[in-house]
Amino acid sequence: MTKRFKASYLELEQSLFTLRTHFEMCKGAENQDVLHWAKFFKDWIRKASVDTGPWWQESLAEVEKLIKDLEKPKTGDLGYEILDHMMSKASWNLNREILESLPVQQKAGAPAGR
Repeated sequence: MTKRFKASYLELEQSLFTLRTHFEMCKGAENQDVLHWAKFFKDWIRKASVDTGPWWQESLAEVEKLIKDLEKPKTGDLGYEILDHMMSKASWNLNREILESLPVQQKAGAPAGR
């Protein structure tokens, strides 16, 4: 894994953590407020698309649908919970991708080259 690649993963992980932390402070927010956070998350996904696997495409489609739904005058009050779930899913996908990109550690006592 190159230094740039490691740095981009760390940057993405840190920025998503920050976004989620600040969003969690707004627990129970009205849909109009959630709409702003959904747009921030959409921007994060676009940045992530440069350095991550194809999972970002599904995340982008989901958040774009949520944004359209939140822009409608009559939507339910579950916007916060839906966006929170989307962010959790993105975090899980990013962490899984980071783990898969790490070099496999040799088992203790196993000779090199096996």
